[in-house]
Amino acid sequence: MATTKNRYRSGLEQRFAESLTSNGIEFGYEKTKLKYVQPEVNRTYLVDFDVNGIHVETKGRLTSEDRKKMLLVIQQHPEKKFLMVFSNANKKLYKGSPTNYGQWCTKNGIDFLDIKQFKDNECPLSTTKLRKGSDLTTQPKLKSKPLKPSQ
Repeated sequence: MATTKNRYRSGLEQRFAESLTSNGIEFGYEKTKLKYVQPEVNRTYLVDFDVNGIHVETKGRLTSEDRKKMLLVIQQHPEKKFLMVFSNANKKLYKGSPTNYGQWCTKNGIDFLDIKQFKDNECPLSTTKLRKGSDLTTQPKLKSKPLKPSQ
């Protein structure tokens, strides 16, 4: 397991943790494991951060495998709240894609934030109101039939 200078696996995770800490927000890091089933394969998803009952996944790069995994986990855990934090929510899914990370989340009913929304001594998770697309008061229900992952 590669880690940054502290105990986090990436600089983005460390930056997110520092924002939470500087705002006095308690959190757990990689303490929750959620089982999910990938067709014909049982897997476990290790949540990056647990913040006030929300499972937060930080991503610098959102690969096709990541997108499939997140859709499966969210579909199989409709009672949980999920939030994706990106290093750049405007980054395209792949070269030439018309869709960026934030648009993919919106299309799939997943709450998200861009790390740029985390300013010095200011964390969007410390406020009760987040911008549309990141309203954590409700988690959209996904279709009960298996989802075809978006590309």
